Amino acid sequence: MDNKENEALTVVRFYHHATLNQAASKAKGRPQYDEIEVCEVRMAANKQTIAVFPALEFTQTLVKDPQTGIMEKQTYAEKYNEQYLAFKSGATQTQSGTPLTEILTPAKVLELRALHVHTVEALAALGGTAKRALGMDGDELTVKAQAYLDNSSGPAVEAIQRDKIKDLEAKVEALTKNNTVKADSPSKNASAFDSYGDDDIKNWLKEAGVEVHHLWKRKRLLDEANKKNDELAQEAKEAA
Repeated sequence: MDNKENEALTVVRFYHHATLNQAASKAKGRPQYDEIEVCEVRMAANKQTIAVFPALEFTQTLVKDPQTGIMEKQTYAEKYNEQYLAFKSGATQTQSGTPLTEILTPAKVLELRALHVHTVEALAALGGTAKRALGMDGDELTVKAQAYLDNSSGPAVEAIQRDKIKDLEAKVEALTKNNTVKADSPSKNASAFDSYGDDDIKNWLKEAGVEVHHLWKRKRLLDEANKKNDELAQEAKEAA
């Protein structure tokens, strides 16, 4: 297995871990813990291969310093810097790659996520024991993932992209039909949703994929609807 496949299969997560401080506990006569940042490294679809290291511990990887040209060690926080920065900022630690939603149903995506398979690249790289963990359709899934990657710039994916554009255009047309503000409208603040009742606006927002808070008043509902309407129109324009 080459380095590229290894990277695709590697699932990394940073978190805080409390360790017992023996000396401090003895001195104070009660348990004393030190909280440290750790990096959990596991392989996709492999429940046995899990390792945890201090985030600032050096890995076995050597990288060239861009300033000096000297090969130097790097910590786990440096090696998996994108995930580490997300951890430090409180953001979701995502795995880089193509989302599984591009080729699989939502139910199958959730099933694979439970096995720590988060991307099409990781799915395509699975083999041996890891692939068997997927069950009877393991071969079919990995072949499907590899086929997608092989054709990522070919006719098959272009057809998918065209279908998505058509779906988006149809959605925008359906959502905005009969709601266009006339150019000669006397009010600068006129909204395509002025004639809508609050419940109608809420339903429109939900259909457009917006999570509606039950405390939103009419002004907030109008603002959110206008904002989403503009976003959909812009997406359709860019996709065309």
